[in-house]
Amino acid sequence: MSESSGSRFLTDLRQILTERMDVEELRTLCFDLGVDYDTLRGEAMEGKARELVAYLAHRDRLPDIVAWCLQHRPDLEDQLNALDKQFTPPGRGPDEPSGGAADSEEIAMSEEKNAAKSNTAIKVAIITGVFAVCTAVITAVIGPAVISVLQTWLNPPTSIRVPSTVNTSTPILTHTPTATAAPATSPTPTPRTGKDGMILLYVPAGKFVMGSTDADNTPDNERPDREIPVDAFWIDQTEVTNAMFRHFVAETGHKTEAEDKGRAEYLEIPTSKWVWAEGANWQHPRGPGSDIQGLERHPVVQVSWYDALAYCKWAGRQLPTEAEWEKAARGTDARKYPWGPEPVAWNRLNYADLNLEVKGADKKEDDRYQFTAPVGSYPEGASPYGALDMAGNVSEWTSSLWGKSQDQPDYRYPYNPKDGREKLDAAADVWRVVRGGTWYSAEDAVRTAFRSRLPPHSQFVGVGFRCATSGP
Repeated sequence: MSESSGSRFLTDLRQILTERMDVEELRTLCFDLGVDYDTLRGEAMEGKARELVAYLAHRDRLPDIVAWCLQHRPDLEDQLNALDKQFTPPGRGPDEPSGGAADSEEIAMSEEKNAAKSNTAIKVAIITGVFAVCTAVITAVIGPAVISVLQTWLNPPTSIRVPSTVNTSTPILTHTPTATAAPATSPTPTPRTGKDGMILLYVPAGKFVMGSTDADNTPDNERPDREIPVDAFWIDQTEVTNAMFRHFVAETGHKTEAEDKGRAEYLEIPTSKWVWAEGANWQHPRGPGSDIQGLERHPVVQVSWYDALAYCKWAGRQLPTEAEWEKAARGTDARKYPWGPEPVAWNRLNYADLNLEVKGADKKEDDRYQFTAPVGSYPEGASPYGALDMAGNVSEWTSSLWGKSQDQPDYRYPYNPKDGREKLDAAADVWRVVRGGTWYSAEDAVRTAFRSRLPPHSQFVGVGFRCATSGP
């Protein structure tokens, strides 16, 4: 491939991204390919597309763009096929004599191209063979020094694992969980995708230890610990995002309780006081002066238990029970945190760190976010089953009842799903259990066994949810 054809290919690819996509779609493409849209230089679409193409070309990952477009934008197939025709097969130039390895390579590439006319998947494979040359083209055109700067500028944080394959709107963990594997005779089913684009992870049936021991020096409501059985189920990989909730509202016309009330609570910084904000709701988490523009991948907040229940019903799922949530978070080895016994750290969760002026904040760590983080930002904090953000970011509603007293639960441990605690039609004055820490939680409140509670009609800036469904 000549340098001019390579440059023309990159230009045409940028043009497709700029002219045939909107901002939200380009953001989704970046997210699915493991690139932080906000770190791409340039304010306009054209600048963002240019940086994205250059970044992925230098890593031989341009086929990922093509594969994503073929999957999500089949209307672009003709334009993408036209790009393939710009290339000369790698190995020799158009005027070089055939022969030897170069000739064999050209024959093989030609055979692949012929097959690709009727097979989209093979078309992507053809393009893979020629994209490696783009690295050399970019280096020759803009210089190795600039490439080095670009790589440093755009390289995702070390806590983010760049996926090698194209995902849907929510990222699948790219490393294999190290614990709680299903029995060899029952292979773990591959993840599913819900109607809302959420990835669902399988948790096999079996017993696990729920709660804390007396030696753990934890609140009484976490004890006693017991090994309890749980049927197989599927759970959302991340918390439900603003983009997903927006789609739900657009399709159903659902109006949240905060919107009906005309106000909601948020945490005032740096006083650490909970205050009512007129006009606060899921679209304006801290009142009319705030919005969720650019936060499409962040967890939705300011939703009540009833709002979460409505969403899960629309999505064909339900809220997880407290037992399901804890098993998905800690596995079968009673781990203290989703990732294991290792202490909290900036690359494992979003919690109260040096970015936040609240009581108990860990001033030695920087998780890169003051408030919520995009879901899936901390793959190093994944649970044994691959569930993300179960330690921090936002607390999550469960289906389980707590009781009428804020201080002590009416429904105590050991957990018993048949004692009435899983009644969905309980009175509105009976509080529900929320699990998991938040972006303002101190270290002790991000443990897998930590429990909290809220009135079901309440909504806060630090509470969201994820859904689950029965298996297999």
